Amino acid sequence: MQINRAISAMKHDYQRQDGNEEVWKLVLIEGHPLLLSKKKRFGFLPRDPRCKLCTAPFKGIGGWLLSRFQGIRQSKRNPLFCNACDEFLRAYPGGTDTPMTMMFVDIRNSTGLSAQMSSKAFMELVSELRNLALDAMAKTDGSVLEFIGDGVIAVWPPGIAGADHAKKGVAAARRLQEKVKRIAPQGIDLPIGIGVHTGEAYLGTIAAASNDIQDISAFGYDVNLVARISTAARAGQALISQATCDAAGLEYDTGKLLQPDLKGIDKPAFLLPLD
Repeated sequence: MQINRAISAMKHDYQRQDGNEEVWKLVLIEGHPLLLSKKKRFGFLPRDPRCKLCTAPFKGIGGWLLSRFQGIRQSKRNPLFCNACDEFLRAYPGGTDTPMTMMFVDIRNSTGLSAQMSSKAFMELVSELRNLALDAMAKTDGSVLEFIGDGVIAVWPPGIAGADHAKKGVAAARRLQEKVKRIAPQGIDLPIGIGVHTGEAYLGTIAAASNDIQDISAFGYDVNLVARISTAARAGQALISQATCDAAGLEYDTGKLLQPDLKGIDKPAFLLPLD
């Protein structure tokens, strides 16, 4: 399963980097003043998609103006950010413990599904799922940490997404549930499972053996928890942790909460299903 591969990759393929904690607190928790100033200015320029830190537009007349006169454009290394913000993050390797909302998504029985169509058709299906995930993040101020095969890992740190990050995580889950139904090929439903949880994780840069920054990732118990929540979701289902429900101010019947056994999780997890 792709989620298991994701957990393994975060543990073994790269090493997390520590340092520059105060800078990262500003960026991820409080909102860096320089970035907030850019967000205020760039927010008036059209149009989406935008940098997830400074909201610099990548398309339309706004994107053209910034690219032409300020050299700000979509980063090739990380298309969620503009080149300026990406270089800023590369210049300050490290991270900090961050209270945030997290989401894991992957396709259920992807091997069986791929056997029902050509390799090209399956590749196009996964590509469309990724596009839908990016759209859901853009609409809810979320950030895709990584695409792994047919899986997606996304986060909503408050310094980027705002104090209502839990609500936005739930909104993204609902949006994905609705959108995937429209791309079902040849009458086949796209069987994704979604897990959403609000907790604390170390969010920051990771490096390979060469010590070159490769990506931004999250570490900690709550990261493993949301991954396991995702694996417990049925095809087409989103499971929302009680912590997220409470943080988002959702009204729910506690009698509808599920308590599945989650591999490697020693604390009880109460989950609200969104079908």
